[in-house]
Amino acid sequence: MNTITIGIIREGKVPPDFRVPLTPKQCNEIQTRFPNVKVLVQTSPIRTFKDEVYQKEGIEIVENLSVCDIIFGVKEVPISYLIENKTFFFFSHTIKKQPYNRELLRALLRPLLSDAQSQLAKLLRIQRRYLLVKFRDVVIRNLP
Repeated sequence: MNTITIGIIREGKVPPDFRVPLTPKQCNEIQTRFPNVKVLVQTSPIRTFKDEVYQKEGIEIVENLSVCDIIFGVKEVPISYLIENKTFFFFSHTIKKQPYNRELLRALLRPLLSDAQSQLAKLLRIQRRYLLVKFRDVVIRNLP
């Protein structure tokens, strides 16, 4: 059974948000009920629950969340906190296109757009090959 690693990111919004997506007890319960799930908490001097409270519940405190499969936060994540190829869950108003969130929206969409562009290019290459084969067949059939 593969292990899934969940990370809780330190909040980087300004002004700071002190809330947490999962309490220390909830993290402990997740690890207890689901042995294939590990929860890591990024160290933070500002959140409501101090690092030590998470540690008392058996939750590992880390600086780097790059080993996590899924990363939870409360509010918008600063672009510098984004880790490539990771799934982030957080609340934001990025879709409302507030000026302060435009760059975050672009950063979140960039991988999707890049993937869509490469898929489109692949489809166009396939279509071009198909059309060339069809054209060749028509020419061959009409040869004297």
